[in-house]
Amino acid sequence: MNAWFQTYDLADIEAGRTDLKEIEWSRCYSSSLSRAVKTAELIFQGPITQMAELKEIAPPALPARLRLPFLLWAILIRRGFNGPKFKIASNGELYLFERQQPES
Repeated sequence: MNAWFQTYDLADIEAGRTDLKEIEWSRCYSSSLSRAVKTAELIFQGPITQMAELKEIAPPALPARLRLPFLLWAILIRRGFNGPKFKIASNGELYLFERQQPES
């Protein structure tokens, strides 16, 4: 698994366009894989928070192509965010998660 992460992490990325939905973003979260950070840097012009825990807590039974997107989704939901459900995240696609407001 470590060899797969290293090979994937070193692969070139293809610059594309990402629709940021005309929102002024203040934060960006990314996997700590250098490839994910490079993609985030192309898309977001501010500080990027790397989430190293995604790689460390990946359940071994979950296929690699699903593991990181699923973990990011699960962490955000657990932290009180709502967002789209997806099985495989598309490269460079924006997935908007918003914090749920507590009910009064």
